[in-house]
Amino acid sequence: MSITTQFMVSPVEADSEAKLPYWKEFDWSYADAISDVIYFPVVAGDFILDVAVSVTTAITGGTPDIEGVGDAAGATTWIADANITGAVAGIVNSRPAETNKATGGKYYSTNSYIKMTISGSAATGAGKFWMLMSGLEA
Repeated sequence: MSITTQFMVSPVEADSEAKLPYWKEFDWSYADAISDVIYFPVVAGDFILDVAVSVTTAITGGTPDIEGVGDAAGATTWIADANITGAVAGIVNSRPAETNKATGGKYYSTNSYIKMTISGSAATGAGKFWMLMSGLEA
């Protein structure tokens, strides 16, 4: 006679954790710019799906514009100059027509930054900056 033992494993809710994308929000002001660049920190292990910029106080002075949103790899890694303006209050993000963004997002293996470059000779400007995090960060 043969004996068969069967095990039934049922998932326990306490053993799982939901991993959902979420937006990390930063306030920005032209007063915080270093040589016309505002830096937003990225921590090693971050997997960023998208970025978005909100201009709540229009950029004034010089040629009021946001030249691009990039990272250490380039000034327009996320948003190209042609797809964003800082002279008008409003929201611009890197989807759907933005061709500069990394398809499917970008993984940062070391501490880094995302930078927003504002045209030279600006005097004012403020808003919000968001990073869409994958939720799979370490």
